[in-house]
Order: sequence, then structure tokens, then C-alpha cells
Amino acid sequence: MRIGELAKRAGMTTETVRFYEQRGLLGNAASERSEGNYRLYTEAAVERLGIITAAKKLGFSLAEILELGRLWQSGQLSPAAKDQVLCQKLLELEHKRQVLEHLQTLIERKLAAVAGSGHELRLVSEPDPPGQRGSDAAPCRNGSSLEPS
Repeated sequence: MRIGELAKRAGMTTETVRFYEQRGLLGNAASERSEGNYRLYTEAAVERLGIITAAKKLGFSLAEILELGRLWQSGQLSPAAKDQVLCQKLLELEHKRQVLEHLQTLIERKLAAVAGSGHELRLVSEPDPPGQRGSDAAPCRNGSSLEPS
């Protein structure tokens, strides 16, 4: 199958497929060429793109996916090692969840403190030019944002 069909079946754009291929994530799933010199992909490419998508959802980086894919394909990972990799990722995700919960609590406290003080709170994506403070503030759901004015 050609790249357009592969992308459609994998639920992504052709640019994403090319990006993954350029980084070696598809392996040899595009080893043949058509008479018109188009790359032809196998069913293995559809499967591999599904694995990449699932691994990304689990929090794996593309570099981790590439390395694990190489080890997995070569048979160098025992079942116990595969379990260890997944358990380690689970621990990393749990740590990130705890950090995010802590940040959420801090923000909620800041919002409550500012709401009680009568000051407005705003989010700022970049510093404002002098004399134009607050021009690019993004409001929170309650109408306030994250920087006291």
C-alpha cells in the first residue's frame, strides 16, 4: 500500500508517517518500491504505527519507542525485562501525576488568595511591553487569570 492509504488506516497524516519513517520508527516496513518509484508499505507498517500511537499515549518518548522497538524486534528483551520497562514507565507517570496534582493545588490556593484580595489574576504568555501590561492575558474559567495585576 502507498503512504496515503497507510496514513488513513493508521489514523494520521502522511507527514506524520514520513516523520516516523525518517526517524527509523517504521523499520523495514517500507522496503519495496512500485514501478512509479513510490514506497510500498506492508501490513507490518500499520501494526507498527498502532504500536507507536499506543506507546505515545502511555507516555513513551519517540526515542524510547525507537530503542524499545529495536530491542523488542531483536529478541533481546526477556518477558521479565519487558515487564520491567513497563513498570518503570508506570512509576514515571505516577511521579508526573503527583507533581501535576501538587501544581494544581498551588494554583488553586493562589486563585483563592487572589479572589479574596480583590486583585485580578491573569495568565501571561510573554512579558508585556511597558505601559501595556495585561494585553495578552488568558482568563481562567472563573473569569480571573494567573498573574496579579
